[in-house]
Amino acid sequence: MCGIIGLISDSPIDRQNFIQCRDRLTHRGPDDAGFWSDASGFVALGHRRLSIIDLSQAGRQPMTNEDGTLQLVFNGEIYNFKELREILLHEGHIFRSNTDSEVIVHAYEQWGADCLLRFDGMFAFALWDNRRRQLFAARDRLGIKPFHYYSLNRIFAFASELKGLTNLHDLDLELDPTALYDYFTHLYVPTPKSPYRYIRKLPPGHRLMWQEGSLHIEKYWELDPSRQLDIDETEACSRILELLAQSTKARLYSDVPVGVFLSGGIDSSAVTAAAAPLVEEPLRTFSIGFDIEIHSETEYAALVARAFHTRHIERILDIEEAQRLFFQVMEQYDEPFADTSALPTHLISRVARQQATVVLSGDGGDELFGGYNWYAKFRTLDRLSHLSGPFHPVPWNWLNALYPDHLAGKATVHQLVHMPLERYALLLGGASRKEKLSIVPPAILEKIPRDYDDFWYFRQYWRDDLDLMTRLQYLDVKTYLPDDILTKVDRASMMVGQEVRVPLLDHHMVELAFAIPPNIRTKHFQKKYIFKKALKSILPPEILHRPKKGFSIPFRQWFASQINASPHPSPRLFRLHLLFAHWQNLQNT
Repeated sequence: MCGIIGLISDSPIDRQNFIQCRDRLTHRGPDDAGFWSDASGFVALGHRRLSIIDLSQAGRQPMTNEDGTLQLVFNGEIYNFKELREILLHEGHIFRSNTDSEVIVHAYEQWGADCLLRFDGMFAFALWDNRRRQLFAARDRLGIKPFHYYSLNRIFAFASELKGLTNLHDLDLELDPTALYDYFTHLYVPTPKSPYRYIRKLPPGHRLMWQEGSLHIEKYWELDPSRQLDIDETEACSRILELLAQSTKARLYSDVPVGVFLSGGIDSSAVTAAAAPLVEEPLRTFSIGFDIEIHSETEYAALVARAFHTRHIERILDIEEAQRLFFQVMEQYDEPFADTSALPTHLISRVARQQATVVLSGDGGDELFGGYNWYAKFRTLDRLSHLSGPFHPVPWNWLNALYPDHLAGKATVHQLVHMPLERYALLLGGASRKEKLSIVPPAILEKIPRDYDDFWYFRQYWRDDLDLMTRLQYLDVKTYLPDDILTKVDRASMMVGQEVRVPLLDHHMVELAFAIPPNIRTKHFQKKYIFKKALKSILPPEILHRPKKGFSIPFRQWFASQINASPHPSPRLFRLHLLFAHWQNLQNT
């Protein structure tokens, strides 16, 4: 796991400035630093290393091929690199290290851009071809690792995080008002946007080519949510367990200690159950709770730890530490980001980092197997909206206007006014257009086109041809998962130089989950029906049948005084306003 940065310019690059920007990513790679520049001085690559595989100097980056014509900077892991290495050795390639990084270089030599189809892993990398004067870059299928890039006026730059780009000389950092407006819709800035007009995020499953000022981006992988396997429940369970074991085993490979984030929920418990028999010493597990008991899940994590005899460490986050860390953690995101569970995610990463450089997490299970509470809520709203036939907003608009604000059920009536896609976006916590008009700064609002589509991001992934549950799961995999969940985990963990691996997001597991027929995957809209059935043989029943809590902080209790003093008394709107205001302050300093 590392931090990567690069710059291609039409004039000599200021090496000192470039290295300063590279070192703003030191938290991602505290163990070593690398720099390469071509003979002209117009191309530079930088790398901050977190040593995990082949800890020797042979693993340093930028990584090159035999004749020095290719230069690679890479962030992530290729889990099947050993198999690919054997194939490439047979083809005559010469290796100087035992790293997965070097496998990427030779795989590109052998198969060109299609090498991506052979990689199993999480990755963001850029490879400079000095003979063609061409840059090739890619991001993994699900978007586990970040890749930001800048392209304007024959200048191209990239970095793992925005902070690696914002101090580079000669970059136009004009703000993008639509991206900041979109933040209030989604609680994050949606891909491909960033707060800056000319800095973009490479979408998951995409690759790019840059040559002589020309930029080409294309998709190399797509999840087909309409594909269905002809299997029964027994076979589905068997295949889930088989893939869980395989993907977990692959992610345990490391030359440094490995542990597991254990929340006590089904997903992290499943990863713990799969990992525990595969390690020689007791598996290290880590959990975090809160000083407000209703939000804490530590008793369930402890139960799983006892069941699998792990070396378990538990930490409690209280209000004093939360308030002290709040802005420090949120600043790490470089843009507005409203998921406050970044706070406990960072804290558990910091605790785990003392014993394990690499940890496994259970992220992705809710999206793959239908585990979110809001799926059932949306289904109820969808049924209500069709009580009198096909949905039409007019009757609900009348009812919403007449329904008193103080009566129970007003929020439900307000939701029913909206079209289904818009209703789902609001259900996930974003602000409505009316709310945005009251909280978005006027200087931004005046730059938003009158016909702007507030829900453009969701609209491109909303599939009316899919059954309701698959439609929502697919949308979440394409949007909420990479832009919220995976972004949160990447920044919160890399803040302390820790690598998080995600067994449930092995792309073979993702493809299997969506190919299981929905009447089996979430039978009668039961959350994680088939996943729970598959796990019956390995998890305690208390874990399988416990209610879902979610990894949320006691925001109202901790920030009650600030919420009551705010002109936006809703905890949700207060959070939106607070984080955006903080980000504005950062931009002004």
